[in-house]
Amino acid sequence: MALFSKISDIIQKKPKEIPLISIIIPVYNTTKDDIKEAFDSLLNQTIGFEKLEIIFVNDKSTKTSGVDLIKEYKNKYSNVLLFNNKQKKYDGPTRNNGLKHATGKYVMFLDDDDKYLSNACEFLYNIIEAEDVDVVNGNYIDTYTNKKVNWENQNIIHYKTKIRTIDENPNLLGISPYLCTKIYRRSFLIENNLEFEEGLKISSDKIFNFKILFKANGIIFVNEPIVIYNRDTTNGFSKSLDYSYDKLKILIKVYTYCYELFKKELPEACHILLDDVNYITKYVLNTTLDRDEFKNFVEDLHVFFKEYVSNNKTRKNHKYHKIIKHIANNDYTNAYYEYIDFRNEKLIFKTNPIEKPRKDIYSKDFDDILVSVIIPVYNGERYLNSCLNSIHDQSLKNMEIICIDDNSTDNSLNILKQHSKIDKRMRVIHIKENHGVSATRNIGIKYAKGKYLTFVDCDDWLDSMALDTATKISQENNLDIFFFNRTLYTKKESKIENKNDTIYDYLKEYENKLIKNTNIDLSVLFKNYSSATGKLYLTSFIQNNSIRFNPRRTYCDNLFSIITFLKAKNVKITVNSYYNQRIHEKTYDACRDNTMCDNISMLKDMLNIFRQVTPLYEAYHEKFYNYMMDILRKTLYKIDSQYMLEYFKSTQEFIGECIGKNHLDKDIIQSLNKNNLLYYTYIKESIDKPDKSRITIPISIVIYARNMLEKEIFEVIHNIAEQTFEFPLLRLVFIDNNSKITDTMNIKKYSKIFPNIEYIRTNRDYDETQLYNIIPNYITTPYVMFLNPELFYVNTAIKNMFRSIRKDNMNMISGIVEKSDTIYNTLLWTKLFKTKYLDDNVNFYEDKNHMINVEYNINDKKGIINTNIPIIKSE
Repeated sequence: MALFSKISDIIQKKPKEIPLISIIIPVYNTTKDDIKEAFDSLLNQTIGFEKLEIIFVNDKSTKTSGVDLIKEYKNKYSNVLLFNNKQKKYDGPTRNNGLKHATGKYVMFLDDDDKYLSNACEFLYNIIEAEDVDVVNGNYIDTYTNKKVNWENQNIIHYKTKIRTIDENPNLLGISPYLCTKIYRRSFLIENNLEFEEGLKISSDKIFNFKILFKANGIIFVNEPIVIYNRDTTNGFSKSLDYSYDKLKILIKVYTYCYELFKKELPEACHILLDDVNYITKYVLNTTLDRDEFKNFVEDLHVFFKEYVSNNKTRKNHKYHKIIKHIANNDYTNAYYEYIDFRNEKLIFKTNPIEKPRKDIYSKDFDDILVSVIIPVYNGERYLNSCLNSIHDQSLKNMEIICIDDNSTDNSLNILKQHSKIDKRMRVIHIKENHGVSATRNIGIKYAKGKYLTFVDCDDWLDSMALDTATKISQENNLDIFFFNRTLYTKKESKIENKNDTIYDYLKEYENKLIKNTNIDLSVLFKNYSSATGKLYLTSFIQNNSIRFNPRRTYCDNLFSIITFLKAKNVKITVNSYYNQRIHEKTYDACRDNTMCDNISMLKDMLNIFRQVTPLYEAYHEKFYNYMMDILRKTLYKIDSQYMLEYFKSTQEFIGECIGKNHLDKDIIQSLNKNNLLYYTYIKESIDKPDKSRITIPISIVIYARNMLEKEIFEVIHNIAEQTFEFPLLRLVFIDNNSKITDTMNIKKYSKIFPNIEYIRTNRDYDETQLYNIIPNYITTPYVMFLNPELFYVNTAIKNMFRSIRKDNMNMISGIVEKSDTIYNTLLWTKLFKTKYLDDNVNFYEDKNHMINVEYNINDKKGIINTNIPIIKSE
């Protein structure tokens, strides 16, 4: 009976259907969990799992848990196949093995630790089937950022782009070669003999991708995420990518091959590949190479680098420009010096995690403590050992070390405990809730037993003679405060630069003199003289005057420093440096966030202090008000764009109080210099909104505002506010005719707050070019510029253009794109016009690249000049 049943099954069995898509997955030592996640994403495809052919290719795995799970899937599902390489071949040849066994109409690839979104296969299949193309490219979600990858770096701003051949839009060659976002017509691969290069451990997908794009007849790029890319990174590279000379040699081979391919297939697009010089340089700087290895690298790729430097279309990276230039010149020696400098820099800015506190620490207790060293600590594990070791190494031994851990979430507390076990002078206080540096320093002051106290941040360090020298000078002169200079360790052009803090330039004339607040020009208080570190304080002076840090999170040092200086009877200053301060890359970004609004509270406190002492106010109110307006003005231009509106509203409230509640308008106006008076007038007009402005604005900047997101709006405003040309002297005109109501409301919100921002909505349905052609009807300023919201001005652009056009009394002046020698004679965004001339003699038109260009009246080209003034940022 069983035999007849089997025969019946064979007779009734239908011919095997050709799968819609073959999905090829190379496997090497993949964990069981990763295989399960990848496979589950295939099971859940909306196109139907049964319509897929799943091809796993095992590349001689030495760990079998993942492969064992694949075998279970193979036994359970008839459309799951498993093939084994006879020897280790790496991803490229492993995918070739999968291609040989594929039978689907289309082919996709998936890495064994990534996973498709549920509609990935159906989405790509529907497009390639309907559009009759050879390849469709999607986007991906990067787990490192948890965001869809930004394609705007390649000027891809449309959701969907279709081309017949790649020479129609070479910029698309810059899209990531990541294979798992793509679907290919299998017959196209077979007919063109398209396979992965053999013998490459890395980057075979880059060559394969370029060969595909150069051969394809029908290509679509669609900005829709297809796959979740599990990128675990260090230094911007995948952790699976080790930085070895062997891998570097393969990278050289890959780029040499790709460059020859570009020169053969599409030489005018070589700049797109050449831009990868920045990636290669970053890779090299993260790889440990000896002299001969580095020399070989320079010799192998110096021509590629030379082409990058000489090509006007490449994106120049200022961070690496020195080493790139040396490599391009085949100057191995200087290139190697730059390489070594960079490697040494990493040693300064990265404490060895294996470093332990030394065992030769002084272990004696003292009854009469001379100095209390107060160290607030929050998540400082990276540099904490070096900080503490610098305190242990002090030639002065009679001290206590008070470390306050502000509820760190890293290993800081354990490091502190480890040090305290071998140094009896050290006391560790742990706070269970994070309160900020002000509160932790106040706790240190409370428990300080030393005759003097000093503050050290947990990522900085002291010279070994710092405390010994400072206490001797303080005792000899009966000082309340002793100031010593700082050395800043800061990154500039990827190189460590140490320099004395310029703050003390203001005080050189007072060096080695005994200073009292009655014999010094107190205007030094308004010259960034703020840090609480780098000073030795008499503890009784601090405690008897009840001086503490304000509990606000930022700008706490400013007020503390001013109060201590005003109350101190004896102060001495040295320009000698004993304090070493690290300035991190993130420091600048951190000081741009909404905590900058705290500086307004600090200014209020300072103003109250000065107004309470009449002689002090009368002597220094002019200097203070300029200091105040400098901070308000420069903060608006410096703060991150998303916080501009919040900060300006807070500024309005503060100035409103000064004028209304405190009646200080007259004093402020009489005190201010030209730029500060302009900004003060601007703020007043934003508050009282007079019918006629007291500010004469010379330039309007026109921005096409259709469907602008709020983020894009404040980025444009911020870019213009950062100009060296004063922001109140610029009118920002956002113009459109068909935006969504929500986008319109976003712009109107800014125009209601900032008096120089205007929103114009036309009644007729104009396109962008037509809007620009009618713009003179809406402009009241004598000059006008135009800005594409996706581009950004160089900070000096407007000032330099305005100066030139007025100096020579020109009708129109044209500049260039930054770091480019090309003068764009017709490109709209690089020009400044006289408004009258614009109305009568200029017409705008759109070119094939969707860029707005300028056409002049042939009868009136007088007063037109092309310059090399940088206008638009290149990156």
